[in-house]
Amino acid sequence: MDIDLLEGLKVLYVEEDIKTQKDYVKLFSKYIKKLILAEDGQEGLELYKKHNPDIIITGIDMPKKSGLQMAKAIKELNPFQAIIIKTRHDDTKSLLEAFDIHIDGYILKSDPKEKLLKKLEEIAKRNSIRVNNIKKRQKLESILQYQSNLILLTDFKDIFYASQSFLDFFNISKKEELFLRYDKLFDIFIKHDEYLHGNNKEEFLAKFNETTTLRKVVLLLDKSFNPKAFHLNIDKVEKEENRYILSFANISILQERSLEISYKAYIDGLTGVNNRNCFEESFEKEFKNFKRTNNSFCISVIDIDFFKSFNDTHGHLIGDEVLIMIANTINENIRENDFFARWGGEEFVLLMKQTDINIAKRVCEDIRKLVENTQHKKAGNITCSFGVTQVKNNDNIQKVFQRCDKALYRAKNEGRNRVYIS
Repeated sequence: MDIDLLEGLKVLYVEEDIKTQKDYVKLFSKYIKKLILAEDGQEGLELYKKHNPDIIITGIDMPKKSGLQMAKAIKELNPFQAIIIKTRHDDTKSLLEAFDIHIDGYILKSDPKEKLLKKLEEIAKRNSIRVNNIKKRQKLESILQYQSNLILLTDFKDIFYASQSFLDFFNISKKEELFLRYDKLFDIFIKHDEYLHGNNKEEFLAKFNETTTLRKVVLLLDKSFNPKAFHLNIDKVEKEENRYILSFANISILQERSLEISYKAYIDGLTGVNNRNCFEESFEKEFKNFKRTNNSFCISVIDIDFFKSFNDTHGHLIGDEVLIMIANTINENIRENDFFARWGGEEFVLLMKQTDINIAKRVCEDIRKLVENTQHKKAGNITCSFGVTQVKNNDNIQKVFQRCDKALYRAKNEGRNRVYIS
C-alpha cells in the first residue's frame, strides 16, 4: 500500500450512521491526515464546495439529500470529481443510477474495510496521473500561448489545443469553429505544387519527412482569404501516442522580399520588361528543349533607329520615354508564347518559340509596322531595325547573336526600319 499517496489525500466521508462512521474514521485515521466528515448529502455538498476534496466516500440512503443526489450535484459541478459509493448487495436500482452519473467506485457494506483503502489507493493513483497530465498540458499550453508562431496540438483528426495566434489568423474564437469552415484539418493546406499538402496523415507526414527543411512550407488562407506562406515544423509529443505539435512560422514577408529581389534580378528597372539575365535563362531553357524535341525557334535583335540623335536632341528623359513606349508597344503585341526582353541601351531581343525563319521574319515585319505607326508626342515617329536568325543544333548564345548582329548591321546600312535575316 502506498502510504505516502494516502497520507496526501483530502477525503470527504459522508455517513449518516454514527457507529459506522466512527469505525471507518478509526481505520482512515491511520493513513489519511485530511479527513472531512458529513452526516447527510446536504452537508456533504456544502463541505465539498468549501474544502474541494480529492475523493468522496458516501452511502446512499440519507436524510435531507441522498448520497446519489449529492453525487449528481457534485458531478455537475466537476465531472472529474472522484466519488466512491457504499451500497448493499440488493441495491440494483441505486447501482444503475450511480452508473448513469459516472460514479468512480463501488464498495459493498459487507466488504472488508481494507478493501475501501485499496479502492482509495487505486482511484488516488488514477487521479494523480490525470492531474499530472493536466499540469503538463497546462504548462505546455502556457509555453505555446506566448509563441508568435501559429500552434496546434493535434492527432491530425481532432485539435486538442490551438494558440490564440492560430485562432486570430483564421478569425475564429475557439478551435471547434475551424471545422465549420473546413471538413478536415488537411483542408487548411492549399493544394499547390510548390507547397506541402496531403489528403491524410500518412501522406502528409511522408511528404514532410521527405522534404528538406527549407522546403517545409505550407500555404494557408487568412481571415480575409489571402494566401500566406508558413514554414512548418512538426514535433511528436513525448509519451503522448499519436499527438503532434504543429508550429507555423509566417514567412510571407520573407517570400515577398525574395520575390522583390527576384523581380529586380530579372526585370528591367526602366521599361518593366524582362532583362538580359532573364532572357539568357529563357534562351538556355528553350535551347535544351530544342535539342530534345527539335522544335525550331528564332531570335531577333531589335534596335531603335537614330536613338542617339534624338536622345541628344531631346534629352535623356525623352529618350527614356521612347524606350518605355517601344518596350510597351512590342511587349503588348507579341504572340502568347514568345519572350521579349531589353538587352541593353536601345536594343531589345525577341525569342520566338516553335518558329522557323520564314515565320519569324513575318512576325518581325508585323512588329516593325506597328512601331512605325506609333508616335511619341515630342520625338515624333520612331522606327526599329531587326536582325533575325534561326537557332541551329550546334549553336550557342554567342553564335546566335553574332548572326543577329550581322543581319541588324545590314538592316541599318540599307536604310533602317527593315527586317533582315541571317
